[in-house]
Amino acid sequence: MSLLRGNPALMVSLVALVIVAIVFVILAAVMTRAGASLRPLAFFGVYLGIIGGPQLLFHVAQGSGWIPKRSLTRVAGGSGTEGYREVESALAVTGSVFANPQTVFPGADPDLISDLTRLGPSGPYGDAQVAQMAILPPAGTAVVARYANPAAARVAAEGYLRSAAGYLPDPAPDGAVLVSRPVGDVLLTLTAGRTLIALTGPDERTVRSALAASRVVAPIEAPVSAAADPGATFWLYRPAVLAGLVLLLVVVATLWFFKGSTWASSLPPVAGAAPVSEPELRRRLLAINELDAPYSVQEETPGGRIVVTWRFADARWVDLARVRGMRATHRILIELDESKRVARPTEQVSRVDWSAGLDGAGVSWRTMAGIVFFQYEQQRVFGLQLDPQGRFTPQLSYAYTFNLQEMKAPFTAAVTTAGWGWRPTVWHAPSWLRWLTE
Repeated sequence: MSLLRGNPALMVSLVALVIVAIVFVILAAVMTRAGASLRPLAFFGVYLGIIGGPQLLFHVAQGSGWIPKRSLTRVAGGSGTEGYREVESALAVTGSVFANPQTVFPGADPDLISDLTRLGPSGPYGDAQVAQMAILPPAGTAVVARYANPAAARVAAEGYLRSAAGYLPDPAPDGAVLVSRPVGDVLLTLTAGRTLIALTGPDERTVRSALAASRVVAPIEAPVSAAADPGATFWLYRPAVLAGLVLLLVVVATLWFFKGSTWASSLPPVAGAAPVSEPELRRRLLAINELDAPYSVQEETPGGRIVVTWRFADARWVDLARVRGMRATHRILIELDESKRVARPTEQVSRVDWSAGLDGAGVSWRTMAGIVFFQYEQQRVFGLQLDPQGRFTPQLSYAYTFNLQEMKAPFTAAVTTAGWGWRPTVWHAPSWLRWLTE
């Protein structure tokens, strides 16, 4: 548990892995019940492993100390801010006020600078030798106070935080303390030597900018050495190595996406089936059109690709004074390659939902092309149904069921029993690029 607490990125990765595993188990149960192959799950598992596996291994290696963690605290010039020092020349005092208020409060109106020591001994500024507050446009304040010694300044800062924020937060690495207050602003306090600075503003960026513009304190720059940051010289963090690894993962993921998707959805010829000629297989596929089935089979062009179209949802109805409609179509484009005795199907899915009424009309359209591994869809809509001529029908609901396995079964059977292979592709690539898509 200490490993996970110290490495939140590893915890997030493991939680994501558990969620993916649960989803895969559910999908495996559904697909097994439907009689579908589990190859698509294996394809997605490998694909996710290519993308997420190296990240998980990296976080495990970092958490175990095999790979040093790289410090991400950097500023220009390769150094980090480890604290602030007070600028004595800017903090000259005349009497009980600062001698150069414009230097202490740059950009503030001199008429709006007040002396906080006049409030009396109570409060965080009671022991201050000098304490003044200025209004910073457009909606901020700045307090600068000096004490007898650094310890007194720190005690005053803690007291001020308890009264202004209600608790004592932990400081940032540079020593500043940031608090978001219920009144809607952000408070920043900082002690540098025996000087206390308190800034307020609408957000962190504003108070950080005010601190950067201050002339009474200056950051202490500490160069980050290799000894302090072992990851600074570790070979894995070199830009060329990182770029090479990312490029390698992109290439491997791309190759697996195309070739793995084909593997996951391909079917070999039936064992012992004698291969038939391309015209004979084409005739068998077109003959499926004569079956009593809710799809059409035709040639895109004479001797060209065979197009199977299943319009599995087509309805119009009236619901809550709006006319609505839907149309969903699934198409399979089959390209026959007699030289390799392979049928290459590519799928196209489109859906249009529309509605119209007194408050206007809307149309939603979605489409995709590629390989669909598994799809089972049921839907029922309620309302006064309309026939193709726009007349009301007696039915008060419309329902449809779409099972992709049932749609493909006659075609995969016709191809594989003819001694041909069923090899889906993401797209019908030219012959010189088929090494990638198959």
